Amino acid sequence: MLMPAAQLKQVSRGISPGHSGLDLTAPYGSPVRAASAGRVVFAGRYFGYGNMVDLQHPGGIITRYAHLSAFGPAIRPGHTVETGEVLGRIGTSGNAHGAHVHFEVRINGRVVDPKPYLGIGRCVPHPELRNEIAHAEEARPPVADDNRPGGLLDPALRLEIAQAQEAAQPAADVGRPGGLLEPALPPARRIEVAQARQVVPLVPDDGRSGGGLE
Repeated sequence: MLMPAAQLKQVSRGISPGHSGLDLTAPYGSPVRAASAGRVVFAGRYFGYGNMVDLQHPGGIITRYAHLSAFGPAIRPGHTVETGEVLGRIGTSGNAHGAHVHFEVRINGRVVDPKPYLGIGRCVPHPELRNEIAHAEEARPPVADDNRPGGLLDPALRLEIAQAQEAAQPAADVGRPGGLLEPALPPARRIEVAQARQVVPLVPDDGRSGGGLE
């Protein structure tokens, strides 16, 4: 099926208990299109749906388009529409908060989730936005990083990783085995430990094995 909102901004609400479709936000007055070819079985005002159009399709499928601000000039019961034909305009009629079209899919009277029918992941940006998106992507090329598979790393992510690695790097301390001081030890405590080691050196004791006190 075709995306009904020709200038879709976002899916503001999905199907859930008490909500039988998708709310597709778009600019007020922008086109609402037929998701698939079919026949108009209802066009008018219907309770909380406001101005609404129902299309009947083969296989017992009904698609519903609600909260319209206006109907297309030829949209009336019995009229046959093609995929993409304008049914009306985005609006706020009925119980609606903000400009959107409420879109439903029903099979033999049973409500189903419209998302698989719309293929939302394959939505194409509105033509007026394509050049803007392309320029933005060209202006932000990926940063090469030989440590990642494919050699590419997002700039913001690369900075975050570098800062995390720097913060977690243990401090050098030649007085400890391996030359490293416990990373969790605060800097001020490290200075105290180092100064204490300089002030209290080993005292020679020729009477003990090894020549040093315990």
